[in-house]
Amino acid sequence: MALQTITVHAPRKKALDPDNPGNRVVLFERDKRHPGGEVFIAEGDTVKAYPTKEIKVRLGSSLVELRDGQVPSRDEIDPESLGSLGLSGSVTRALGAANIDSVSDLLEAWTDGRVTNIKGIAEHSLEAIKTALAKRDLIDA
Repeated sequence: MALQTITVHAPRKKALDPDNPGNRVVLFERDKRHPGGEVFIAEGDTVKAYPTKEIKVRLGSSLVELRDGQVPSRDEIDPESLGSLGLSGSVTRALGAANIDSVSDLLEAWTDGRVTNIKGIAEHSLEAIKTALAKRDLIDA
């Protein structure tokens, strides 16, 4: 009898860079219950896996998502990721250094005015953030 596997997807946190196509590894695990005896999951991957403790930990931390047969594009970006806004790497790093790690965090910081006080966020960066949030209809332009 075959063991019951699940389909999991590791959402991409930033756009794929064709010049540096490496993806962050979310999990590599050897377990005889996985198809082929092991599972390797990197950002953008959708794979079949047995729901081991390590898979469940990553499901609980949102590093992987449960998928029911629908296979997304490898280039699909997590819409809650700052990378989905198309901001420059320096802006994303500055936001991360200020513990702003998601679109929800950014919207909260924008609304309460904290974004203007972040080291590394210049006037043109504020305009880029405003434009990105407005494109998502999260704020008025």
